[in-house]
Formats: sequence, C-alpha cells, structure tokens
Amino acid sequence: MKKLIKTIIYFAILAVCIILPNQVSARDADGDLVVIIDPGHGGRDGGAVPNGIKEKDVNWNIAVSFKAELQTYEGVKVYLTKGFGEWNSNTGRGRFGKILGADVFISCHNNSGANADARGAMVFGTVNSQYSEQMKN
Repeated sequence: MKKLIKTIIYFAILAVCIILPNQVSARDADGDLVVIIDPGHGGRDGGAVPNGIKEKDVNWNIAVSFKAELQTYEGVKVYLTKGFGEWNSNTGRGRFGKILGADVFISCHNNSGANADARGAMVFGTVNSQYSEQMKN
C-alpha cells in the first residue's frame, strides 16, 4: 500500500512539473506558487470501498504525503481543502482555492470499478484561461 501511495505521489508531482513549466508566471503577492490539494471524499462520504479500504482514507494519506513533499520546495505554498474526517462540498472546495488564489488545484481520488484490468490516471483540465492552453498540451 505504501509503495502504491509513493508511486501516485511521484506521478502527481511529475504531472505538476510537466503542466507548470518554468515560464508560468502566476504567483501570489510573495512570489510563491500556491497549490491546493483536495483529499477527495471525507466525513460522511467515504467514496469507493474496495476490499474494505475506504477511498477517503487513501485519499487523505496521499494528500498529506503530497503536501509534505511539495513543502520541501522553496517558493511553494501548499494547503489542504479540509482536515481529516471533514467533509466539504465541491463548491466550498473551489471557493477555498479561489480565496487563496490557487495556481494549481489537485483533487486526490482513487476510482474503483468492476473491471479488474482497468489501470491508469485521470487528468482534468482547467477553466482558468491562464493555464488552459498548457493543460490541453
């Protein structure tokens, strides 16, 4: 399980590095990149529960590990949308990111399905015109 979480974190960091190359100039007033990490599900919404493992718990562990890793980089501010066991609406999570002036918003989820052969990642784009072209690429 730890190896899976480390692998997911590695690929998430890699995706952020690819999506946000050095020429991106969006920064907060201090000149820092603001990253919001949303541990998907939580509280009363446990998400998928394959083999008795609650998605919300896995998402939380990934988000906290991801935050810890990103905080080791100078010029990056990282926030979680909520605390452990808390639930927040999708609208509330989005508002939180907007209030903090997020440059990057990452929502951690682990989908489950009947097809045991299904593998891979899902990446969604942005409505932020500053990043939309980069996200398409």
